[in-house]
Amino acid sequence: MYAWLTITGCELLKTARSRTVLVMLFGLPLLLIYILGQVFGSVTSAPARVAVYVEDNGPLRGQIESFWNREDLRAYVRPVWRTSAREVELEVKEGTADYGVVVPAGFSDRVASGGKAEWLAYPGRHEDRNIAARAVASRFLSELNVRLAAIAAYGPEAGPLPSAEADEDIPLVAAVLADAPPGDDALFKGLSAMQYYSAAYLIMFLLFSGMSAGIELLRSRQDGTLSRLYATPHPLPVVIGGWIGSSLALAIVQSAFIVTVTSFAFGVDWGGKFGWIALVCLLTAVASIGLALIVASFARTIQSMQTVYNILTFAMTFVSGGMVVGMGGVIEKLGHWTVNHWANEALRGIMNGETASLGTNVGILSLIAAGLAALTAIRMRKVVDLHA
Repeated sequence: MYAWLTITGCELLKTARSRTVLVMLFGLPLLLIYILGQVFGSVTSAPARVAVYVEDNGPLRGQIESFWNREDLRAYVRPVWRTSAREVELEVKEGTADYGVVVPAGFSDRVASGGKAEWLAYPGRHEDRNIAARAVASRFLSELNVRLAAIAAYGPEAGPLPSAEADEDIPLVAAVLADAPPGDDALFKGLSAMQYYSAAYLIMFLLFSGMSAGIELLRSRQDGTLSRLYATPHPLPVVIGGWIGSSLALAIVQSAFIVTVTSFAFGVDWGGKFGWIALVCLLTAVASIGLALIVASFARTIQSMQTVYNILTFAMTFVSGGMVVGMGGVIEKLGHWTVNHWANEALRGIMNGETASLGTNVGILSLIAAGLAALTAIRMRKVVDLHA
């Protein structure tokens, strides 16, 4: 035990002295989480800036203006009033407005005479904000057209058209809320963008931390240390166990650091079940060490091992949705064969309080970790025999 602890401590000390490793494993994940959380959080949650020009001076003008200024729609659209259709068109074209709406002259008269209620729309560059503005605008027009159709079919008994003083006659709130584009929590599976990327990049960089055990195996094999270890009084499995122990310890410190900093600095809510989070991180670390040692057992050089392992890690992160959200199709199905998918699903379930599938996700992650550990034991036996 003393020898194992000594080797583990020496390896940790060696890692702590490498600034490059510390920046990559502790600084880089926080930077990526912050940048992606801020960027995607602002994109999905900011209301669409809508340039509006009302040329119509009929009885519906007041109703249109009061509709766009409704407080319950401010989460989705923010109207900016303009004095000409040309202004609206230019702002949308230049990107200073996300969407444009022009209510043409004679709109009220056309609606009153039974014509179809239509506005001029100018979609912008961002489709998510186009959907938001279009959903708000189309509900107003749809309600008018429904009333027109009802009057045409049943006569005056169907009810009057909305007026400037009858704002409450248009029951739009529930419909707009249902049709508006998904915000942070819908797009990122019930989480904020910051939560989503905190889980994804915690798992990805835990996989990177396991690479240190594979690098140490290759380094000792290349410089002849692995062969000379047979002359020491300590069994070779103890030495390899020291490398594994240092990688596990590094992963534990890394997990605690990322979870703590994101909680206090970025306001990430991890769900409070820190025992389960620790278990997910530990199983991920075991799987990463196993994968790294398996790759190292086949590789000839440290550089080739790092290249292959990095490709595997980035590929697993990508197909599991850690880089691009909601890809679907074949890529999403491939993601189910990765460590990242089951670890991320477990962490997301903890974050949003949906613990019904937590046991399944952790169970599958445990099987993956156990399978990789078993393969590692087989490969290490062959590596040891070659240097006996």
